[in-house]
Amino acid sequence: MQTLPDSGYFINLLHDVDSNGNNFGQFKLGTIHGVVFYDENQNRILDGNEQGLPGWIISLSGLNSYNTYSDSTGNFIFSHIPPGTYTLAESSQIRWLQTLPNNNGTYTITIASGLDSGNLFFGNFYITDSTYQISAGWNLLSLPEKITDHTPKTIYPTAASAPFIYRSGYVALDSIPEKTGFWLKSDVTQYVDINGTPRLLDTIDVVTGWNMIGGLSVPISVDSIIQIPENNVSSDYFKYETTYVADSILVPMHGYWVKVKETGKLILNGLTITGSAKRK
Repeated sequence: MQTLPDSGYFINLLHDVDSNGNNFGQFKLGTIHGVVFYDENQNRILDGNEQGLPGWIISLSGLNSYNTYSDSTGNFIFSHIPPGTYTLAESSQIRWLQTLPNNNGTYTITIASGLDSGNLFFGNFYITDSTYQISAGWNLLSLPEKITDHTPKTIYPTAASAPFIYRSGYVALDSIPEKTGFWLKSDVTQYVDINGTPRLLDTIDVVTGWNMIGGLSVPISVDSIIQIPENNVSSDYFKYETTYVADSILVPMHGYWVKVKETGKLILNGLTITGSAKRK
């Protein structure tokens, strides 16, 4: 970028005249880049096992204002930025706590010629609503969070039955696994508190035929579920609310029946803001 002169120089050449002071200034435009990530352990460091967060809005304000989205791996970049001092910030998301910079902090960046400002990280942690409703009668459920004690009586102390899983027939459980749907009976409508770590990304193994699966800690659209192999799912996703109902969104705490053509995997990703589902 040329900074001097504004347009050009007009020089009237006369005999034996030495014209000097005709300087040209150049400024190399700057670059700002970084990563938005899921700070699962809230240590304000991007650890090797932590995922980038796609679809987050990052803003750069100063002499000019810019906005961009983090990509599929959580990376973002602003290119060709002119000189000046800028503030870099992320847009807040419902139920997400910014851990880095802490206190919803921002970065202040002064663009010098040729500056390539990297290693700018925004860490975020998802805060779950730990209270879940169980209806009177039979419920098709799943664990919405990562917990340490999977004993049924610890999780559902007033349940009217043992939890049952389907494995070529119904089997009573003495420990409730994650990722799996299960049946549980309650005598009354009640609320339970399940306090754990958010499950925002998971891979579920499925076998040929019907499977009972669980969701995540956030609602996700069934259209966002990655199927391995492709196009393996051959049914809707069915929840149970006194009768079976096809649903387009997997909701936390619910279990679902789904049919697949062959043994494979379903990848559920609740980290993508732009692809996430909202459910009242």
